[in-house]
Amino acid sequence: MGIPSLFHKTSFLASLEDGSLPKILFFAVIGLSARFSTHPSLAAIHPWDRGRPYVREAEKLLDLHEVSLVTIQACILLAANVMADGEAMTECIYYGIACRIALLLDLPNRPAKTQVEQELNRRVWWSLITTDTWNSTSLSLPRAIPATKHAALPMCEIEFMTLDPNQLAQNAESEASQDLSVGRTPRPILAQFIGLNMILYEIHALNTSIATDDMGQGLLELNIRRLAGKLDAWLANLPLEMQYSEENEAQWVNFGLGSTFINLHLNYNNAGQLLFYISLGWNQGLPQDSLSQGASIEFLDRCKCHAASLCDLTWHAIQKPAISHFSLTVGHLIVVSSTIQIQTLLSSEHPEEISLAKSRLERNFMIITTLHKYWPVLSATSGRLRAFHNACMKYHEAAYRLDRWMLRFILGFQQPISERPENSSSSGRGLEPLDHLWIS
Repeated sequence: MGIPSLFHKTSFLASLEDGSLPKILFFAVIGLSARFSTHPSLAAIHPWDRGRPYVREAEKLLDLHEVSLVTIQACILLAANVMADGEAMTECIYYGIACRIALLLDLPNRPAKTQVEQELNRRVWWSLITTDTWNSTSLSLPRAIPATKHAALPMCEIEFMTLDPNQLAQNAESEASQDLSVGRTPRPILAQFIGLNMILYEIHALNTSIATDDMGQGLLELNIRRLAGKLDAWLANLPLEMQYSEENEAQWVNFGLGSTFINLHLNYNNAGQLLFYISLGWNQGLPQDSLSQGASIEFLDRCKCHAASLCDLTWHAIQKPAISHFSLTVGHLIVVSSTIQIQTLLSSEHPEEISLAKSRLERNFMIITTLHKYWPVLSATSGRLRAFHNACMKYHEAAYRLDRWMLRFILGFQQPISERPENSSSSGRGLEPLDHLWIS
């Protein structure tokens, strides 16, 4: 979800044209987008530096006395801007402010004059919940905003894009009730993100329980299979037009939503690789009855499959302007998938599999290099991969043990990571299990 869910394009451009767009949003948007500009006036300025003057102006204009949707949008944009520079704590503060204001306003149920305003309230609400899943987890903090079944899901993207800005809002009582459960009628693509996001948070909680020794014996395989069932059901119930294929990709490109379509499938494969990541080190420090050998082989195959799909899809997307996904979080996703390719190099006895893993690692390096042109924080991302590589060299037998250090590696994507200590299961500050996300 993210930034594209913050605005209605037609209304945004109209307000920009007539001068009614709040200056704070104008500066915050330029601050984030200037890095991608090809305008000759910016050619001599490094992409990292182009937007910073605009961000500073937006920060000056932030007025926390204004409890409004505009302030929420501005905080989300400012959070994205500081995240680009690796300011994880400042980013978290901005998101925390946005979440608090959204709660104060009861944003998804807030009265609105027009349908555009009504839909924006809902989209921004769900964008906050999705982003909070990543942000709070990466810093080992409780969620700032709860998911709720009392908020309507977003409407179809194409319908939203073509909404008349003057169309009156619908009566909430007249709207059909919506359910977040898997297996319901087809929903808009952003609604699919919401369902996937809920599964992802449960996966984060599971991995945290494993790393903090909060998993009872004999429950590991049961819990992995439970979440695998949810992930499989999510994919099985994905509408046919949203299943990944070249034909569907072309269709979403025609709608102007190619990047959104690709991002959905990147997130699906990331959820899969994280769910089965424990299988990479299933015999490294786990109780003997935690995971059977048969389950470990099955889960390892699924982990590798998701990682390979993520690598291949990212490489495919970054070469096509219509679907290219230059989000900085992509850098983290492929770092995690790169560690899975390294595991293949360390353990596989099949030349073809080893060759594919080497090829994917080389392409992933090129992707990170490309993304690094725009996002300075990816310097830390490269450093994290080097730290993992060093851990493999020093602690080959325990390199993939899912302990506290590894949890920080796979979830704490915004921050640099120290070299892995010899006994990382008891090192560093404690990590409390994540608070439980409400699931219907």
